[in-house]
Amino acid sequence: MATQLTWDDVFEYVSNAIQRESARPSKNVCRIIANVGLGKISSAIEWDNSWSNGVGGGLTLTGYTAPLPIDCLRVDGVEWDGSHNPLGRKTEGQLDYELPGWRDRAGEPAYHVVTAKNVLLSSTPAAPTTGKLVVRGVGLMPDFPEIGADPNPLIWLPAHLQIAPAYFVLAELEYDPDSPLEAARHDKYDKRWNAAFPEIVDVLRARRYEKHTF
Repeated sequence: MATQLTWDDVFEYVSNAIQRESARPSKNVCRIIANVGLGKISSAIEWDNSWSNGVGGGLTLTGYTAPLPIDCLRVDGVEWDGSHNPLGRKTEGQLDYELPGWRDRAGEPAYHVVTAKNVLLSSTPAAPTTGKLVVRGVGLMPDFPEIGADPNPLIWLPAHLQIAPAYFVLAELEYDPDSPLEAARHDKYDKRWNAAFPEIVDVLRARRYEKHTF
């Protein structure tokens, strides 16, 4: 049976691969770089996610405005007080024309607006509002944690490709192009990452999309 890898395994691989350079990369720096690699995977496969203004849900609603969380790449839909109540999408200009004064309105919202920074509701709902706002869309898979083992984003990668984030780290760590040893390390793992990345994307997309048969 395949072995489930963890962040410690990824970092050990990086440390062993770079030890010939007499380098001791910071574990935190390597983790940050590895999370960038996970973000590239998430974006490529359009990792589905949801956020709410419930406890720990990632959204904070103040009045009619909720800043988009930093792991949100795209908003596909907004719901208010249940999945049976999706809010129609409008632009600010449309609401200004169709509902003059909407920013000062109170009551249950009927529409939402998405800007580069926020989700805006077409009115300010009355309290209590906790847990009523849900945003669905494309986001990032969980990062490697700073402390402990959970969450472990590697659980979503196929077993034979779980070491790929180590390739990304080894390709992205600083190197001296005039050093044959460092340049060789960069080139080697850049090639390995560029080979593994499309395979990961293909595998994860295959899980999502049903094979078409006639």
